[in-house]
Amino acid sequence: MFIIGYLTAKKDYIVIVKFGFPYAVVAGLSNGITNFLGLIIASMMDLSISSPTSMIIKNVLTFIIALLIFKEKMSYRKIAGLIVGMAAVLLITLRF
Repeated sequence: MFIIGYLTAKKDYIVIVKFGFPYAVVAGLSNGITNFLGLIIASMMDLSISSPTSMIIKNVLTFIIALLIFKEKMSYRKIAGLIVGMAAVLLITLRF
């Protein structure tokens, strides 16, 4: 996205570099860290446990980022949806 923005911005490329480059660096690093941690967890745990666990963690982190960084107002319905989703994943992964 950074490269496309830089190439398509004719005179405003300074603005693209000033505001887009830090975002591109943070997004790339966080994606790389996520993939690296996923590989580490996959090598240490069983896939049937690590996959649902990582999904729950990603959902919770997304919820926290939306709440703290983007200042999104969370209704009781959204909070209940997160909790029910987490419980559903946990119940599905349990072995009876």
